[in-house]
Amino acid sequence: ARDPREDQFGRDLLRAVTALGEELFERAGNWQAISNETSRGLAWLLPAVVLQVEAAHLIEFGCSAGLNLYAEQRRYDLAWGARSRLRLGRAKRDQFLILCSGPTPGVLDDYDDAARGGPEIVSRVGGDPNPFDLGQPDADTHLEASVWGDHRRRLDRMREALDIHERAEANGLAKAQVRGFSLPHDVPEFLSAAVPANPEAPVISYNTYATAYLSDVNQRAAARDIRAYARSWSLRNKLPWMWVRFEPARAGQHVAPHSGWCRWVVELFNGSWTTKITLGWAHPYLVRAEFGPGLQELRDLRESP
Repeated sequence: ARDPREDQFGRDLLRAVTALGEELFERAGNWQAISNETSRGLAWLLPAVVLQVEAAHLIEFGCSAGLNLYAEQRRYDLAWGARSRLRLGRAKRDQFLILCSGPTPGVLDDYDDAARGGPEIVSRVGGDPNPFDLGQPDADTHLEASVWGDHRRRLDRMREALDIHERAEANGLAKAQVRGFSLPHDVPEFLSAAVPANPEAPVISYNTYATAYLSDVNQRAAARDIRAYARSWSLRNKLPWMWVRFEPARAGQHVAPHSGWCRWVVELFNGSWTTKITLGWAHPYLVRAEFGPGLQELRDLRESP
């Protein structure tokens, strides 16, 4: 039986649990739930494409298994209607569809294939309090078990991401490295180790939802440390740094247009110049987005002299 509403389902479930016996309790006691929402890589890819970043060192705060570090190798279709679409990423087949409202980032036909493919990522580093090692035995089984059984499309998308990771070196891609770290306490040390001493390109750093689990005090501390490091690094290396935040609204601050939606913010650091732009709001699984004027504002930065 597959449907919980079937009479046989309860008996089949009891039989399966009984067959596992003590092994079930041993596994449950050590189980680690893994974030597996691989659609969230769009959070960093869209602003990178809008700004036409050619190459970057990529860093994620709160990466879990680190699969969103490969977003430019996926495919995201942002649809403002049946005939108004922006297709991002380098994958050929349909993967993610995002229903959008509000302004577009300029004239969509102005983005050629190279621009829509996203930047070349020269290094990929993620940090997480409980990093998941994709090289461990049965890693794919563990990840698959963290997806609801009836979420077939999410399971397929996750398997595609695992395949990209496993074939990264053979395909000439920088392979994602996942390291343990604590927000906010380890931010400076983590960033110092994540970026090469002699960087070849700007930095894109981002977080998707990780700061939702922090207290207000720790969230502000993490933001202060990230901004301070980005500003200092940009001045020292004469290269830009972009920090993308995709976070749920905090109580008493911004009000989301829909319950549970995340605010999408880009902060840019280029020498002594800094700016913050709110792109809009999106569903936490990035299946829908409502953009404001910030998306065009970000595009204008690219087109300004």
